[in-house]
Amino acid sequence: MRTKIVLTALIAVFCVLLSVNMSNAANAGFQEFLEKLEQSMNERDPELFNESLDMEGLTRKAVSGYDVDDKMMKSLIESMTKGLKTNPVGTTIIAMMGEKGSFTFLKMRAKDKALFRMITNDGGVNYYELYLGEGGDSVKIEDMYVFSNGERTSDTFRRVLVPIIYEEKKGLIGKTLGWESDFVKHLPDIKKMQTLGNNGDIDGALTEYYALPASVKKDKTIMLLRIRYASATEDTKEYMKALTDFEKFYPGDPARDLLLIDYYTIKEKYKEAIASIDSLNKRIGEDPYLYYLRSSVYMVAGDYAGAKASATKAIAADPYMLDAYWALVSISLQEKNYKETATLLTKLEKDFKMEFEDLTKIEAYSGFVKSAEYKKWMKSRGM
Repeated sequence: MRTKIVLTALIAVFCVLLSVNMSNAANAGFQEFLEKLEQSMNERDPELFNESLDMEGLTRKAVSGYDVDDKMMKSLIESMTKGLKTNPVGTTIIAMMGEKGSFTFLKMRAKDKALFRMITNDGGVNYYELYLGEGGDSVKIEDMYVFSNGERTSDTFRRVLVPIIYEEKKGLIGKTLGWESDFVKHLPDIKKMQTLGNNGDIDGALTEYYALPASVKKDKTIMLLRIRYASATEDTKEYMKALTDFEKFYPGDPARDLLLIDYYTIKEKYKEAIASIDSLNKRIGEDPYLYYLRSSVYMVAGDYAGAKASATKAIAADPYMLDAYWALVSISLQEKNYKETATLLTKLEKDFKMEFEDLTKIEAYSGFVKSAEYKKWMKSRGM
């Protein structure tokens, strides 16, 4: 009974952390599945993702190497399966995407590893590498590497489940693991922190975080929750401190590239922010969206030449990347290159079927609407 009670709280903590070109692709057994998965997630239907996640396999993988008898294994699998039905991973990803976000299949990184990009409403990015099993109509997601967590889901499960095994077994595991007893002891506090954060009481959630013992505060899962809450405040110092502490305890962690893009941009260390983007791009094997993100950082830095070069590179790699075209529009306005502005707006209108608001009412276009190029552009549109 204790195993199930403790797991309910731990699963809730885990779930908070979980954000096409098919020609490069997948074998025939996986291709149809990946097409359906991308479509369903972008239609905000998480059922296929949730049903495809191999909970039994993940649980067994997570506790491999530990002395778990059949009875306890059955209990762990049942509890994890029940918990993930209450807080489904696919549903959580869709919630993070928001109304305007997307979940896009990018490529196969091996014969059974599919890389997806998740973009949120505000342009935030995360990557999910799905480890696929079987084929045809019964494809399973056997594991996945979540880049913002810097680990596989089975590793996250292991860090969730080992404290449970410790409480059940004591002895040898307790000698090799230092913090699990504190972690289990403070689960009610962790759950309270999560509830406050989910309900929008960010200050309350951070207060609960700081009240935790040091051994729990530096746990990777808890630190990632802290970063999430700190990013929702208007206190830049709090956010920077959370990122600094993560870097201190987890130097070189794969999650750091994603985290440090924000960190360095806020600190106005733009070269370092670009380096973090490039490191992430190398890690995933290149993604055109990261060239667009590079362009955004250059824009903030006032380096319009660098911004234009990166946005152009993004479009060369993906001619349908709308964000990169808008980046070029912004650059043309900043440089007062209104001929370029008109050319880009024409392309957006014709190729992407964009409908524009009254530009005379938008401050960013104030210079453009006073120009001769604007009059020519309006005339060419029969207006």
